[in-house]
Amino acid sequence: MPKSLRLRPSQEDVVKGQCNHPTKCMYALCLWRMFPKATYISVNPNCITITIYGFYYHYGIPLNAVKHISEYDENRPIDIRRAAVTATFVGVRACRYQPTAEAKEYYREKSARRRADPDYVRPDSKQTVRGLLAHGRSMRRQKDASPAT
Repeated sequence: MPKSLRLRPSQEDVVKGQCNHPTKCMYALCLWRMFPKATYISVNPNCITITIYGFYYHYGIPLNAVKHISEYDENRPIDIRRAAVTATFVGVRACRYQPTAEAKEYYREKSARRRADPDYVRPDSKQTVRGLLAHGRSMRRQKDASPAT
């Protein structure tokens, strides 16, 4: 995996992307084109997560990209020339389990379906609201910062 990612969303990514959906926004669609073998890609206001071959790769997002993501989520027009950003590598960690042969075959088929149809959504998938305060680290920071009674 590269140490930095240059994300250049196309006009097609802006049109096809879904607002307020971390796995189908304009930057996520751009990443799906860059990494067709990935099993999971998520773009949040604080980081980019890419899962390939059982490893989670985390990339930091610059502030101008956060601005573009918030504008995109509010359905405001996006200037494609200014939407290109560079994300920097933060870290990698392994999945908690080693996938079985059946799981590997399932993910291969899933990747093939996604490459064939970018609008594919698994029927049992659940959409969750993800925000800056929904992550464990920031929740711990808030708890630690609260005054003791």
